Amino acid sequence: MNTKTLTRVAYALALGAACGCGGSAAKTANPEARPQRSNRNVLTAEEAMKTGQSNVYLAIQTARPQWLRTRPLGSSGSRERVQVYLGDNHYGEEKSLEQITVSSIKEVRYIESREATTRFGTGHGGGAIIVTLR
Repeated sequence: MNTKTLTRVAYALALGAACGCGGSAAKTANPEARPQRSNRNVLTAEEAMKTGQSNVYLAIQTARPQWLRTRPLGSSGSRERVQVYLGDNHYGEEKSLEQITVSSIKEVRYIESREATTRFGTGHGGGAIIVTLR
């Protein structure tokens, strides 16, 4: 091959690598090798353990602090707190999460107020945190 041909081949290979073409079989062969995206409404046991915290309240405060923010309730100025559930059973407000160890959970899920009200009834203006134990 002459220099001009070699340059074109090298350019084509570099372009293929840059655009993600070529090697796609290697990328899809092992989907576990790709980093998992975090779901903003779910805290897995693995993610909770990585926070280094001992209880679920502190793990959420570290990894998903927006779940614990109180929400304004109408024009009265009062604030609506998030409600906590163990499965489908009401457990309390967010501070009750301090009683649940990170090692005992399978996952923790946050649902916004509209969905929480539909699922559990009124009084969920702050949303709900649903804890699933192992």
